[in-house]
Amino acid sequence: MQHVLETVKGGFKEALTVDGGLRGLKALLGFLTVIPVKVEEGDIEEAAANIHLFPLIGALLGLIAGAAALTFSLILPKSLVGLLTTGLLIVLTGAHHFDGLLDFGDALMVQGTPEARMKAMHDQRTGAGGLAVASTVLIANVLAVAELSPNTVLHAVFTAEVSAKLSMVVGAKAGKSAYPGLNRPFVEAMRGRKGLLRLTVAVALSTALAFVALSSIGILMLLTAALTALTLTGIAVKLFGGITGDVLGAMNEISRTASLIVALTVMKASL
Repeated sequence: MQHVLETVKGGFKEALTVDGGLRGLKALLGFLTVIPVKVEEGDIEEAAANIHLFPLIGALLGLIAGAAALTFSLILPKSLVGLLTTGLLIVLTGAHHFDGLLDFGDALMVQGTPEARMKAMHDQRTGAGGLAVASTVLIANVLAVAELSPNTVLHAVFTAEVSAKLSMVVGAKAGKSAYPGLNRPFVEAMRGRKGLLRLTVAVALSTALAFVALSSIGILMLLTAALTALTLTGIAVKLFGGITGDVLGAMNEISRTASLIVALTVMKASL
């Protein structure tokens, strides 16, 4: 894991010279985590300009949750390892992405026009569709983490969180904004040549982190997350007319779980 730490450290050093440097990283921490940082006016735009550094925030969150999972696995039953690790990730992200998953699930189950689906997505009440989708993803994530061995849980949780953050970058690049909310600055930041450059940086960072952590399995996890993001983006464009902040949040949660399931499947098949 020393190589992973060195890669993360190197990525953060490089980040200090890109699009606002330290302020950009602070804005990302304030936007994507509950880590206490001073929020300033314009931080959303600053975070959007640094969307290519999402995987570094994923690496930080994954390292914290992965280390906790490893510790849990040494003293607790497997089921509790999965539950506590998944819960910790939700807490670390302020449950924002999970809330997006609930709203996405509600909108997904509505029959009717894109406008009707968007109305359901923005409804403050959580319906059966949201509960069903979110519960399925949550339980799958808990079970996937629970089945990881102590030898692999740190690396897998770490890589899954990097993959989840990359999925949002891919989704912002592939989709269009359906609603002028928090999603729009991120979608706009991924347009044109600058958007392509940001995607390239995000993929490069994610690939380095994933390969160092889990070699070819790590790369497979990234590919799974990217494919999941493209699939969800296609669904969102068809059903809602584009992506929203809730769709990006759902993308994070579903991609994390999908990448863990694929990693676990490959690991078990190789035994």
